[in-house]
Amino acid sequence: AGIEFVRAMPSLLRQSPLDGSIEITVSRQGSLSTESHSLAVLAGGFGQGEEAKALCASFGLQISQNGFACGEFTPCESGVEGLYLCGNLAGAKDIPESAIEGAHAAGLAASLMASGAAESFPEGPTPADWREEEPKIGVLLCECDGYNSSRADFNALKEKIASLAGVSFVETIAHACSRAGMSEARGVFAGKEPNRLILASCSERIVADMYNHMFKSMGVHEEVLGFADLRAAVMANTDDTPLSTVAAAVKSSALKGFAVQVSEVADKSVLVIGGGISGMSAALRLSSLGHPVHLVEKEKALGGLAASSRYTLGGGEPAKLAAELAAKVESNPAITLYLGARVLQAKGRVGAFKTAINAGESAVEISHGAVVLATGARENLPKIHGLGENGRVVTQKQAEALLAEGKFDGKKVVMLQCAASRSQEAGSLPYCSRVCCTHALKNSLKILESAPDAEVTVLYRDLRAYGDYELAYLKARKAGVLFTAFDPENAPRVKAGSESVEVSFSEPSFGESVSLSPDYLILSVGMAPDAEEALRLASLYGAEVDDNGFYREKNKKTATADLSVPGVYVAGTGHAPKHIGEALSQAGAAAARLSALLSSGVLRAPKNFSAVDKRICSRCGLCVEACPYGAREIDEAGKAAVVDPILCKACGACVTVCPNKAASQYGFTPAGIMAGLDELL
Repeated sequence: AGIEFVRAMPSLLRQSPLDGSIEITVSRQGSLSTESHSLAVLAGGFGQGEEAKALCASFGLQISQNGFACGEFTPCESGVEGLYLCGNLAGAKDIPESAIEGAHAAGLAASLMASGAAESFPEGPTPADWREEEPKIGVLLCECDGYNSSRADFNALKEKIASLAGVSFVETIAHACSRAGMSEARGVFAGKEPNRLILASCSERIVADMYNHMFKSMGVHEEVLGFADLRAAVMANTDDTPLSTVAAAVKSSALKGFAVQVSEVADKSVLVIGGGISGMSAALRLSSLGHPVHLVEKEKALGGLAASSRYTLGGGEPAKLAAELAAKVESNPAITLYLGARVLQAKGRVGAFKTAINAGESAVEISHGAVVLATGARENLPKIHGLGENGRVVTQKQAEALLAEGKFDGKKVVMLQCAASRSQEAGSLPYCSRVCCTHALKNSLKILESAPDAEVTVLYRDLRAYGDYELAYLKARKAGVLFTAFDPENAPRVKAGSESVEVSFSEPSFGESVSLSPDYLILSVGMAPDAEEALRLASLYGAEVDDNGFYREKNKKTATADLSVPGVYVAGTGHAPKHIGEALSQAGAAAARLSALLSSGVLRAPKNFSAVDKRICSRCGLCVEACPYGAREIDEAGKAAVVDPILCKACGACVTVCPNKAASQYGFTPAGIMAGLDELL
């Protein structure tokens, strides 16, 4: 798009006294250059405010400018029982990580309280269908603290509405969306006992959720409620618009039929595929929320990638964590463990999945209500720079093992970041793996810890040490690690023999070429999923993978633990490269969101789910193609399309494409819609 990215250190920014332009002076390749711009945008960070610090202090917590530092392997936990932190209070992060931590913190709280996320309402009478009982419609007009009533003659409006067919009464309330207003509406409904109620207030988007929840808690069918946007009507500044708006809602309500309330028992057990730290953590959290768990691991032992990891930047021991989680899983009576097992087939849907696995010599069929895909990722091992052939060329993970075992004997070390990453070349990963920079910081500090006189040079495109990892970057620089940036167009050049290696690169501070012959060249390679297996598993459950072989989440910002299919969730590096704490947070979030869906043991269809009139269905299949949720299929035996109410999301796509009008939605009859339009016109 023509945007220029300049890798440089801005040394001066000032406004020109001549024309008011912004002059920015930067150092590039050893020389200073000044350019003028019409606008300068400063991308500053953010920190904790005094209110946040005072709030934490009231609970006995001390936070830094970046936030409270939770344990490396205990995200969201404050160290105080029953007190959890999430989002930017626990350190600077983006929206997806904040949403994940919110769900994880909720799951931790639910586990502590030994309860799932079930929400129960008292069973109440279902109102009679309009075909069996004459409509008795009540209308509530919201004055909106005088906003609506000052723009329309409410007395005249009430008289006209009261004369409409089917209207039993008309009342006014001061402020419908306030607690007092809702209480008043509830009292009117209880006293007058209508079988329809029209709330004429603000937009349905503002009040519908609150009132639907209130009526649900009262045990009243949600279809009793209808809404009219009185606020928009009075803003039209015409005498007829408020009346026609309410009249349209009244007419539609009178002709509205009530949906059958459909629910079914859901299997509360869960299948977790993958026995790494994410899968084990999800299984343990789910069991604490009351869900029986089946954990399937293709290897003969639990642990995954973490089992071979020695230390973290924060001093944690991943292998020890993996062993502790494995011991808890193996001793948990609510978790059935299948080692050396592989998923063969799967069928069903949320609440009623059936998965066949091969466990040892026999096949086992598992019934479960949901599934968590935690299949992990592996270290990418490209055939570049002598890796695998020259013992002096290793990856960060291999260097970590040598350092942990005391076998690292190098004093001159070069680390090459983005090795076979962020490139479209064959064998390279086209994406950033996000964790490689911090692995370089970790191993750089470890090398200098064991050999203070060592020389460590890190060659990087962009150093991504976000949040508190920036402190480690600062520590490494102070310790003497040399960080040198390079442009992709002028990448370092490597010559690797059978036992030696030479690295040449351009030093940007003075613009000259430098050649080093290090004892070790450490490549920061990325993380790659088992794309073929991920695609196979995703296909079995109707989910998707992206172009790189990672599971594709439902929403990139707010639902990264959910896949696009109801009842299918993801955790860990099978979704994307991430640090251990982030993987554990996602495992907890997946468990919490899954439990919110299944903990009641009942799944309910939406109030306006779709239906089929089999008498006029031509089996054309257009509705099946249009349904984005897989809720429709053609029943050849019954010679008509059929709907799974539990999967239906009441979007109405099937209704719009049906050429025979055989598809319909409860609560949205053609007669009701047309009658409402007639009133408006």
